[in-house]
Amino acid sequence: MDDDTSECLELSEILEIVNICMEAQENESIMEEECFYEIPPSSDNDFRMESDVETDAEDTDLEESDDDDVRNAYVDVNDLDILHSFIHVIELDYIINSTEESRHLKRRKRRWGVHPINQMRKELGHFENLVNEMLIHDHEKFFNFTRMSPNIFDVLLDLISPKITKFAPNAIPSKFRLLLTLRFLATGDCLKSLHYNFRLGVSTAYNIVNETCAAIWNVLSPLYLKYPTQQDWLRIASEFYEKLKFPNCCGAVDVKLIEIRAPKKSGSKFFNYKRFFSTNLLAICDAEKNFIYVDIGSYGCQSDGGVFFHSTFGRRLDMHSLDLPPPAPLPNTITEFPFFIIGDTAYPMHEHILTPYPGKCTDLSEIQRNFNKELNSVRQNIENTFAILSQRWQVFCGPIDANPDMVDHIVMAAVVLHNYIKSFNDPAAVKYMRGDKETSATSRGLRAYEFVDGWIELNRGIGATRNTHCCRDKYANYLYNVN
Repeated sequence: MDDDTSECLELSEILEIVNICMEAQENESIMEEECFYEIPPSSDNDFRMESDVETDAEDTDLEESDDDDVRNAYVDVNDLDILHSFIHVIELDYIINSTEESRHLKRRKRRWGVHPINQMRKELGHFENLVNEMLIHDHEKFFNFTRMSPNIFDVLLDLISPKITKFAPNAIPSKFRLLLTLRFLATGDCLKSLHYNFRLGVSTAYNIVNETCAAIWNVLSPLYLKYPTQQDWLRIASEFYEKLKFPNCCGAVDVKLIEIRAPKKSGSKFFNYKRFFSTNLLAICDAEKNFIYVDIGSYGCQSDGGVFFHSTFGRRLDMHSLDLPPPAPLPNTITEFPFFIIGDTAYPMHEHILTPYPGKCTDLSEIQRNFNKELNSVRQNIENTFAILSQRWQVFCGPIDANPDMVDHIVMAAVVLHNYIKSFNDPAAVKYMRGDKETSATSRGLRAYEFVDGWIELNRGIGATRNTHCCRDKYANYLYNVN
């Protein structure tokens, strides 16, 4: 008899015992004293109750003669709860085992360990053929393929190789992984298409891109996207004044909407006011069009101001812990003015945030119109930075087909690679620097309400006091008199 049959017999015997005990519990005469029940293992359902100390001679002779053939089981009536619990455990174990077996049977059987097309990766794939040919004969084509020169690529590979190298047998090389990731970022082509060129499985391609993007961010962000110190703020303000004649400015802020496929069961969290699904990229740039701060991954339904003041930068700004330099005199004056960042009218007024005067041009004075013109021309720096980012990494030119966590890794890798490539001053990258117009996915304009945790709150602005408006008027008068 096999194990399954024995388990079934044991379960039936236990159920028989419980039924007999339940019948005995209903008998009022039995409940008056402690009783024991004897159940033979045979199919005979005879039930014997021993209530007296003395037994008749016939029963005694039967027990003595059939002692080797009859098995006695004694069950106390007070142990019914224990029996019920034991039965529930057996039933639960049976259900779990049957569920696992059904799942195993339903699992699709794989036809191959490795698809025959993918087995020809070394002979016919892009990595072993096309890429090596470009490295030998045509560096311009390699630049178009990866958006960076071979020298910059080799430095990047040396930096992140310890993070993405696998030591399993027949593991995909780290150089292969980086090339696939850069090609995906550069073209925005779907990985369901790219996996044919590189001769990989679809899930393998997604995992490689996700892991490599995370490694790029973890390795490069401490080097090329460090949080600014007070000396860094002073250097940035000096660059803004030298190039754009806008003193005491420490950066320009804006939010870019990263279009994505609608995530599963996300409702309207990622649905923005432009009527498509997105996550938000909050960024602050310097006069050289480098990112100096980014906040990635907020819901698309949030407004620019809401994203800003829920970010780490916004909270530190509100607590005055940004390590900004103390107020300094404006050039050729003795008027001290605080250091600030500039944004559009979507951001509330703050001591360290300078925004344009709201309203129509006809309703503004000449000084106010001049201030808006100067501020918008400087704020265009962040728009151009977003445009360069989208021109170089065309994955942002359409919806990204990935889950939100992977989208965050893709955005982080693209942002830090932007700073990494610009740090080399590569002349070949000038073609991607022609971003002098706003990208279509860049949000702008005043929205009076924002979604916070499912509720609508009025965007009142933090620190929008009369003093902040006086500071803006003072700066507007300075710009008008200088010009």
